[in-house]
Amino acid sequence: MAAEQNPIERQVFIPARPETVFRFLVEPELMARWIGRAQYAAAEEGGLFRLQFTFGEGHTATGIFTEISPPERIAFSFGWEGYDTFPPGMSLVEIQLCPLADGTVLKLKHSGFPDATGPKFTPKDHADRWSHYLSQLAEAVYR
Repeated sequence: MAAEQNPIERQVFIPARPETVFRFLVEPELMARWIGRAQYAAAEEGGLFRLQFTFGEGHTATGIFTEISPPERIAFSFGWEGYDTFPPGMSLVEIQLCPLADGTVLKLKHSGFPDATGPKFTPKDHADRWSHYLSQLAEAVYR
């Protein structure tokens, strides 16, 4: 993975228990409600996931779950199929679920971006997309 310069960090409040939010991070049919069409997700350490995102045709992320600690933490490698400058497994996404009396605070950190990325794959683009998708997650869990 590339150096950890300027990782993306995002946070969102979700009015649901961590156990409920966690399911939306690991179950393909629930993942599809907020982040894209989950084509495959084996939610276990070392398990593969493959997601086709909704922001464009042919944008498929692939990675491996590196940590699954229900219901408080999940981490996975992340990269894009077909993009040599940002291949599957290049970066790391870490998600922490912090319980509150009235819901959960989800904290996301995405690090390990390559030094050079193609169009639509810059750290700023990822930061914008994470903000969008975390908002979608909060709505999906609340529905």
